[in-house]
Amino acid sequence: MLEKFWDRLLILVQLANNLNTTLDYDMYLVKGYLFSLLVMHILVLEEHGISANIRDEYADLISKMKKIIKDIPKEKKDVLAVAERLRERFSAKPRRPALIEELNRMLK
Repeated sequence: MLEKFWDRLLILVQLANNLNTTLDYDMYLVKGYLFSLLVMHILVLEEHGISANIRDEYADLISKMKKIIKDIPKEKKDVLAVAERLRERFSAKPRRPALIEELNRMLK
């Protein structure tokens, strides 16, 4: 039985500041805390994109971006904006061509 302490759950998810944790609890928080989720998604997606260093991590980032877009279509433009910022950031030094390639596939 769910206790439905969504405000407490939101605080715990925010404190975790982790993309996997945020995505695990989206379904519970999306109805009452859409704006808070949007802010968390943007922050953790950018952090995840910046810290990713290998192609598997880039692919994981893209799959999570697609999951967010699928689960919460209202966030599509914001998620795509994160992808665009990451693409711009890593088009110059330090370059990450594999990340750019993955982002380009998603942005098509």
